[in-house]
Amino acid sequence: MSAFEVFPSLSTQLEAAQAIDWGVLVDGYLTDAAVVGDVYAASLYFDHSRRIPDGTTVVTPPVRSIHQHGGFTLLRSLCRKDHYVVVTEFGGAV
Repeated sequence: MSAFEVFPSLSTQLEAAQAIDWGVLVDGYLTDAAVVGDVYAASLYFDHSRRIPDGTTVVTPPVRSIHQHGGFTLLRSLCRKDHYVVVTEFGGAV
């Protein structure tokens, strides 16, 4: 059973985050994201490289928040090569 079947609102939130024109190529969408220092641990969806299956737990490279829109947060890696969107935060309602 996929996360989308267990939490149908997760699919809705991911669709809403993807519908936003972030102005950059988004490498992935993060759910249940927990910040630890300047990195995030989260479940990744819609990996741009298509190498990481949806729902896989990842740790981002060091990032900073650069923009918020519609309740979502755009992150950019400190090396400026990667962009992620935080869809939900750890402990937040889905």
